[in-house]
Amino acid sequence: SRRLGWRQGGLVSRFELGFATLVGSPWAFARGSGTLALAQALTLGDVGPGSEVICDPLVHFGALAALYCHARPRFADVSAATFNVDPLAVAAQITPRTRALVVTNLWGLCAELDALRRLCDLHGIFMVEDCAHALLSYWRGTHAGTYGDCGVFSFQHHKQLSTGEGGMLVTSRADLYGELA
Repeated sequence: SRRLGWRQGGLVSRFELGFATLVGSPWAFARGSGTLALAQALTLGDVGPGSEVICDPLVHFGALAALYCHARPRFADVSAATFNVDPLAVAAQITPRTRALVVTNLWGLCAELDALRRLCDLHGIFMVEDCAHALLSYWRGTHAGTYGDCGVFSFQHHKQLSTGEGGMLVTSRADLYGELA
């Protein structure tokens, strides 16, 4: 193609379109890693210095993404049944500086995504789903990654779908599409 990277309409574009269709999102954007996609998702939620990001204490990538944005991670406890973040624990961590919530859906099990979405809407919090371990998982009939403002997937070599490395950011918000495209 005489271009560094990929060409529009090529393999990466077809992968993005197919992945968006698979998870039921209008848009998907391939990234170099799931961690990169997670950090980029937080920047879309205006996370920066002085802000706080609520995340779980078990999987460190949400906290790393917050630190990448120069924000402070706040840890909410997890449910003993699923090891996913507990909505009541999230509610207890919300402060006036809270800008985002990173919800990690672990081992094919989803967090209580509808309750977390309502909580985020109530407080104006940007919700990011980390679905690195939840490809093809559903919560109440809706695919993981589509409850949040953004969903992030990983294709690292230990994941359900591996490309060796790489990630995907999905969104159904047209305003975020405009920032990503």
